[in-house]
Amino acid sequence: MLLGVLYFYYYKEGDTLLYNRRGLWGAALLDKYGLQAYLEYLFLDTVPQQSPLAGVQVPYYSSAWNTVKLVSIPLALTGGNYFFSTLYLSLFSFGGMWFLVNKLSTHFSGTTEAAVLAFLFFPSVVFWSSGVLKESFIMGGMGLCVGGFLELYRPQNLQHRIKYFILALSGALVMWYVKYFVAIAVVAFLLLAFILRILCKSETVGRLNIYLKSGMGVLLFAGVVLIASQLNYNLNFSQLPVSVYENYLKYSVVPEGKPGIYLPALEPTYLSFALHAPLAFFGILLKPFIWEVYNPLTLVAAAENTFLLLLLLLACKDAIHKRIKPGQDWHLLLAALFYIVVMGVLLAFSMPNLGTLSRYRIVFLPFLLYLLLSSTSARHFLSHFKISKK
Repeated sequence: MLLGVLYFYYYKEGDTLLYNRRGLWGAALLDKYGLQAYLEYLFLDTVPQQSPLAGVQVPYYSSAWNTVKLVSIPLALTGGNYFFSTLYLSLFSFGGMWFLVNKLSTHFSGTTEAAVLAFLFFPSVVFWSSGVLKESFIMGGMGLCVGGFLELYRPQNLQHRIKYFILALSGALVMWYVKYFVAIAVVAFLLLAFILRILCKSETVGRLNIYLKSGMGVLLFAGVVLIASQLNYNLNFSQLPVSVYENYLKYSVVPEGKPGIYLPALEPTYLSFALHAPLAFFGILLKPFIWEVYNPLTLVAAAENTFLLLLLLLACKDAIHKRIKPGQDWHLLLAALFYIVVMGVLLAFSMPNLGTLSRYRIVFLPFLLYLLLSSTSARHFLSHFKISKK
């Protein structure tokens, strides 16, 4: 509700207003042309020439176009009411995250508090994953996808596996529909975890030496990455650095006096990206700093980042004292770390405006928070808060 109030009465422009306006055009098809016309719009991308949607329709994959179609569904159900619609979308987002929190709590005992705080209570994650925004669909779908994948890890009967496979696939498709690169990244690193698990636990592969297993793992994951790179033109190996660099130039104009991620020497090459990656990653994690605050929203962001810095220092302390023990599911930890770093770096390069990044980074931030809050020192701190799983 507050997100809608912020955009309607303060910003008076932004994605949520755009999706709402065009979603109303889609919902109007149901009233004006009937159910068949509306279903043709949803499933066949066919709209009457008299509809305003005909003027904004594109002949190729467009995440904005797809998001508008999804937004039109709750708007059609609520008579075009934005604030009632936002409740439906927030419920979907929360439902996916709630499902994931329960699966993390079951799969990794003792991490309930960390999962609850990271996915359900961290302010920016909650705020930006609620309402009429792409992130509501992304976070809900991500919760279903990752939670279903975790459930597939457990020894269950075939019927159980089929159910959770369908659930995970449905979550991946929702993510793909509104932001293809997030869906690809999530699925790719889940497959990495699956590949590592097979290489480590398969009796047949287990007889091979560590070098052969490592080589097989690299080749298999390279195959996954190669396939992923063919799913969209912008992900092609030759095009990816150019696309990311063009986005950086497009959004790197930050108003004077406002914090941002400045990389003046960045070039559209993999070498340049690798050299700038550490600065970009820590920029998206820790900026704005507390001394860069210039309005209430940046104050909240800076407070969150200060808390995040504290958690990073506690994790470094545990690493120095050798208190970090990945356990038997180390492959899941490794895949999660790769996902966090890759998404953080690519988002920082392609969208250096910190105001936008505080929203975009929620696709990886709760996973990082979950890992940091699960560290020995952080868990000792959380032990003072009694959060029970029933």
